[in-house]
Amino acid sequence: MLPKISLVYNRKNNRKVEACIYYNAKRRYLSTGITVPVGATYSNGVISGCSTAASLNKILSTSINVLFNQLQEQIDKDSFNLAEFSLAVHNNRGNFYEWATANINNSPTTRASTKKIQVNALTQFKERGIVDFSDLTTKKIQEAINAMISSGLAHPTIRNYYTLLAKLVRLALTNKMITSNPLDGITLPRGKSPDRNYLTRSEITA
Repeated sequence: MLPKISLVYNRKNNRKVEACIYYNAKRRYLSTGITVPVGATYSNGVISGCSTAASLNKILSTSINVLFNQLQEQIDKDSFNLAEFSLAVHNNRGNFYEWATANINNSPTTRASTKKIQVNALTQFKERGIVDFSDLTTKKIQEAINAMISSGLAHPTIRNYYTLLAKLVRLALTNKMITSNPLDGITLPRGKSPDRNYLTRSEITA
């Protein structure tokens, strides 16, 4: 009997979508990192009724394809092991910016104006090379911060941008989208707060 792979929604009443691999009367659940937005619907592996549905469905579809590819590798080896299935490899090659933007836009408790500010902050990192999950390394994040400093961005603004990135990195770790924390050893600029601050801590955590 071959393993069966499917998507499972709301297993813990948390609106999350998980991948399930069933084999030999055992199940393994893997996080896709996707939470169906409040007001949106989920049916047969497809999310609808929200502005980010297309990007969310792309992530779900890619996740399933990755697991089926892993299943084919196990078939070729004539050896099945639930523990070998993982979305970490896929996620490390996937688009962090799309995933993070979807998480920002799908937050039911964040104001639309705050979401716009947060996406802008995330875009600052994207423009400096932080695009895919594979870009979440200490070296590349530090290089992005250094580039922001060189561009003349105010130091407190850069620190606020980094606070948002750190929040998303922690979420990616929790959802097992990445396997290690790239934030250790990051050096942030110091400086007095200017008259205008583009991203406040309260806006990030709203």
